[in-house]
Amino acid sequence: MKYKKITCLLVMVCLVATLNGFPVIAMENDTAIQGELTDTISYDGVNEKPEEASTDTEESSSKAGTQEIEEPADQEEILEETAGSQENLRENSWRYQNGELISNSVSAYSNERAAANAWTKVNGNFISSSGEIIPNAIAKGIDISYHNGTINWDKVKNSDVDFVIIRCGYGDNYTSQDDKKWLENVQACESRGIPYGVYIYSYAENVAQAQSEADHVLRLIKGHKLSYPVFYDLEDEPTTGRHTNQEILNMTRTFCTAIQNAGYNVGVYANKYWFTSKLTDSYYDTLPKWVAQYNSKCTYAKEYMMWQCADNGRVNGIGTNVDINFLMKSSWNNSGNNSGNNSGNNSGNNSGNNSSESKLNGWQMEGGKRYYYQNGFKVCNLGIKIDGYWYYFDASGVMKQNYWRQKDGQLYYYDADGHMYQNAGAQIDGYWYYFDANGVMKRNSWREKDGLQYYYDADGHLSMNIGLLLHGYWHYFDQNGVMRINYWRQKNGQKYYYDVNGHMYQNAGVQIDGCWYYFDANGVMKRNFWREKDGLQYYYDADGHLSMNIGLLLHGYWHYFDQNGVMKINYWRQKNGQRYYYDADGHMYQNQGVEIGGYWYYFDNDGIMKANFWRKKDGDRYYYDANGHLVTNRTMVINGVTYRFSSSGKVI
Repeated sequence: MKYKKITCLLVMVCLVATLNGFPVIAMENDTAIQGELTDTISYDGVNEKPEEASTDTEESSSKAGTQEIEEPADQEEILEETAGSQENLRENSWRYQNGELISNSVSAYSNERAAANAWTKVNGNFISSSGEIIPNAIAKGIDISYHNGTINWDKVKNSDVDFVIIRCGYGDNYTSQDDKKWLENVQACESRGIPYGVYIYSYAENVAQAQSEADHVLRLIKGHKLSYPVFYDLEDEPTTGRHTNQEILNMTRTFCTAIQNAGYNVGVYANKYWFTSKLTDSYYDTLPKWVAQYNSKCTYAKEYMMWQCADNGRVNGIGTNVDINFLMKSSWNNSGNNSGNNSGNNSGNNSGNNSSESKLNGWQMEGGKRYYYQNGFKVCNLGIKIDGYWYYFDASGVMKQNYWRQKDGQLYYYDADGHMYQNAGAQIDGYWYYFDANGVMKRNSWREKDGLQYYYDADGHLSMNIGLLLHGYWHYFDQNGVMRINYWRQKNGQKYYYDVNGHMYQNAGVQIDGCWYYFDANGVMKRNFWREKDGLQYYYDADGHLSMNIGLLLHGYWHYFDQNGVMKINYWRQKNGQRYYYDADGHMYQNQGVEIGGYWYYFDNDGIMKANFWRKKDGDRYYYDANGHLVTNRTMVINGVTYRFSSSGKVI
């Protein structure tokens, strides 16, 4: 045992010396990998470690060099002797170098070719750096640590950030390795109701250290209210990363089991390279995965809960660049933690060791708000159907009430009971809306109910007391939103008519209730109106009726309109045994003699053609025979008296 302790101390001295600048294979390889990463990264920041950067030879030599440290049975002695050395360790991974974040000049967020609205929500969808919708992204978050300095949490609360993952510390369970901003950050989130989870940066090189790191987390989160899992951050190359896949698996299983046994949900953070080359055992598929890949999209093929897409995002209230993350729609959406006590009844992981009897299920009231649990999981960022009703739970797991939800460009509404409206019209904030069988608020949409038609506009509002142009036709919707058919509408002293299809008549003459009407280009029913059609003249009276089979005095002239409403011209009309004549303008002759068809006629003051009639004019006498013709150039016996008429019709 004494020999082994001396050996351990010598090994640790070598490690410290190594970190102070003496070259060793692990550090050289890390630097080489970082160089390869920068050289091979795409313009939108694919932060993946090239597969050829890791070799079996290096893993073998690393394993051989640490064999005496990993074999002793007395792990507590080793932890005591190496604690001081671990406290001096600095992060070294694909994104850290000696504890400093590596500036990524080709990040997907900052590249000149990145979309202006990268990583923001537009019309209910999150947008990537390439300007495309991020499929299945349902919430936006950030992860923070002391690296981000002092944060103005009020501004963060009012930003577009939905959740936060807070670093609680790094390495073994020593207060000196607590994140310097942990308490400040977690209290700020809790006091403002910001949903959060935690992560710990791992330096574990054996299962004892993995257990110590789990104890480290449990010490810090006791009594706190996590909404998201505890994440085990696996990325440090000189320590954890130099071990075999099996050794990393053993450490991960030790850490996660300890967290689960305490009643918390737990997941793993790593970049895509680690997940595809080191963390490949099926055990990892039972855990929520938080995949880092700085790119316009995540190309990891397996299911994952969160995606870290960029390391240089900007959030109001944070003075430094910040990591941007998205919660994805997955089987892990319900993987948040509850109040964080150690009673074992919080939401464990699907692979956790808690008995089903110890997990919460169903509705729970917490602080006056309603939550729903499934197998110990608090439902978060998800809509689910419970007892025939759909409900929506936000990032904190709160059941939403009187709430508009936007999803995939559609809008849904949850009423005062939290029920999603379906197959229903509902009045919300003074407007009527209709929600279909799937709960989608309908826009630019017709609805039929009880044989009546209704229309919901581009905002989803029921059209009421308004005329609308739809698909080339004007329609009118009354105060109840009913589309009117066979309907007279009065507006601003004018009349309009909507036919059996609800179409407003325009530029048309139509018969309604036995009368013919004419509607102009604006749909106005014309009154006291002359209309010309196909060279013929028609007249619509003060009631808008087409004048038919009638003589009318218009502008000082009498006109006659036949059974079709046509104004007659050059036309003999017979009425009550009398004859009348309408000239080329449709005017009826009155008080005048006129030549028609080679004959002269005389029409009296009433327009009656005179027959067997003596007329005096300018002291002369004229006679119109039984046909109304003026008698000329002949002798004629009238009432037993013989008269002689000149060529002009005068009596000679």
